[in-house]
Amino acid sequence: MARYVKSGTVNTAQEINSELEKIAIAQSEFLSRDGETPNEMKATLDMNSHRITNLPIPVSGSDAVRLQDLGSGEVALLEGTTRDLILSTQDFTILTVVKTGGYLLSGDSGGGYWVKTGVTGLTPSQTPEQLGDALLNDALGNQWKLVGRVIAVDKLGADPTGTKDSSLAFQAAANTNLPITLGVGNYTCSTAINFTGAPRIEGEGIAYSKVYFAGTDGFVIAGTVNNFDPVDLSEFSLLTSTEGVGEAILINNTSQTGSGVIQNRTSVRVIIKNIAVLGSGSVDTTGWKIGIRGTSILHATIDGFHFTGLRNLDSGSILNSFVGILLDGTGSPVEVTLQNSWVFHSRVAVQTENCEGIFISKCNFINVNVGVLFNAPNKKPQLNLINSHINANVVCVDLINLAQGIIANNLFYARPSAPASVFGVRLTSSIFTQIVNNTFVDASPFNLDSVLFVSEGNGCLVKDNIFQSSETAIWLEEVSSGVRVGRNVYGTVVKKVLDQSSLSYVEGAFTTAKRTATYSLADGITLSAIPWTASEQSSAASWSITNPTRLTARVTGRYKISANLVFDLSVVGARRASIRKNGIPVLGFPSTSVTPIAGATTTISLGEVTVSLVAGDYIELFAAQTSGAPMTLPIAESSLKLEFVDEN
Repeated sequence: MARYVKSGTVNTAQEINSELEKIAIAQSEFLSRDGETPNEMKATLDMNSHRITNLPIPVSGSDAVRLQDLGSGEVALLEGTTRDLILSTQDFTILTVVKTGGYLLSGDSGGGYWVKTGVTGLTPSQTPEQLGDALLNDALGNQWKLVGRVIAVDKLGADPTGTKDSSLAFQAAANTNLPITLGVGNYTCSTAINFTGAPRIEGEGIAYSKVYFAGTDGFVIAGTVNNFDPVDLSEFSLLTSTEGVGEAILINNTSQTGSGVIQNRTSVRVIIKNIAVLGSGSVDTTGWKIGIRGTSILHATIDGFHFTGLRNLDSGSILNSFVGILLDGTGSPVEVTLQNSWVFHSRVAVQTENCEGIFISKCNFINVNVGVLFNAPNKKPQLNLINSHINANVVCVDLINLAQGIIANNLFYARPSAPASVFGVRLTSSIFTQIVNNTFVDASPFNLDSVLFVSEGNGCLVKDNIFQSSETAIWLEEVSSGVRVGRNVYGTVVKKVLDQSSLSYVEGAFTTAKRTATYSLADGITLSAIPWTASEQSSAASWSITNPTRLTARVTGRYKISANLVFDLSVVGARRASIRKNGIPVLGFPSTSVTPIAGATTTISLGEVTVSLVAGDYIELFAAQTSGAPMTLPIAESSLKLEFVDEN
């Protein structure tokens, strides 16, 4: 400021005041922020290492802070080599990292922030190497937790080359309860990795992020009470070097059940996307015991799951992997969607126990003993299996206690290596299930019984299927009932419909009663019922030797009736025939008379008429002749046919 003081002698008061005024103006300009405009302070204020003294006690988040104010809730210093600075306000407990340091697991903020846990009195002794649990103590004994960021297993010491055991690094990442990323690499773990809650684990793709295990389970996830966030797994592979040992992914949400059902049933609970589970060597020597096991889960989506199990080296039909996907547990597990997935070489591709609401589409299950096993302790709805291919050694689809289901637009294939007869779809104690628009193929050296009803079957529909090759296309066993069989396409099929059931509806099913021996019809005008000795049928016979004149309707519906009656040579008298229902002439079938023609047998053909019959109604063919003597009916030329059309 010397340039503002006049050189030489100042003689008058006026001159002195003028010079002082210049000094005041200079001082105000010098203390300004930009060096020109007073009180703007746009330039940096350099204290030259000197302190600011006499600061007041801070009362807001914008006030300057003193050392004695640390720990008041406004400011905390984290212990560490660079003393990271954390700021907060009086209104929020979420703290934003503003200066990075050694305590950040990935070396940067990663978009994360620290939250004060409320635990105090801890010794500030943690180092960066001990931060696997993402907890940190500050200099005052407060504990902080890092949230809202992603943990990379490589940053915790996982070895992507597979040379070192990465179990501790993986477990440390699991303990953070933060989202985890797997880099490109082949990681080796000697122990199972245990997660709690709802982890999110994402790799770089099934061909790039691989985790190898030996003789243990893989990722074991235990849900926690009132935690309804989704388990989210994607884009990695789990491999094992052992034979049929270990479960690759276990998700157990038993803790989320209560009062007999899974709690909070509207929350998405499991998401699995593009995961591969397989052996680390040949399919003849390595493979997991179970691919995915979901216990008491719901709202699960499994999309792009690849499971390759362990088959027997000497026989591809002997499989040592148990289940590709197993869904079990209590609490009514429901709403599981499986799509775009593959299971190779497993005893069962997909098995559900006590579950309902299972939706399977666009999947391939190849070289499995059982493709889909729905097994409930009592009636459970529903299984939808559509647009999939199952290649099986024992049974493609096995349904036990299914209440409602749709099996549609699938290809079911009996394997050439099958050790015995194969079933396409087998239903036991199952009801109200549609089996429509499927194709059944038998490539085995044995037989394929395409659709088998072992018991019940009420309200089930089998329609519009293609049976390319089968021993028996549709088999309704004796203890089944109420099955509806519509029109189907039959290729090389030995038996189209074997109906041993009661009260089933088989469209086009017929019984034709015949004689295998001659019959002598007495002379006279009185009509008498013709007895039959055998029958030909497409399903269950309506004829019985105990009532040889009758064909009995087994279910209520509309039937087509026709008859053909052949008399031996004779030109004397007349011939008459009539069809009766329960002993009464059928409308449309009046008594028909024919005059014999010399040199030819006499035939009366009663063309098709459709009638309504109630279960238990019966029809008979009555005949009479007036030749003057008993007349012989030739063998195998007369018949009576009853054919089911549809329900009334």
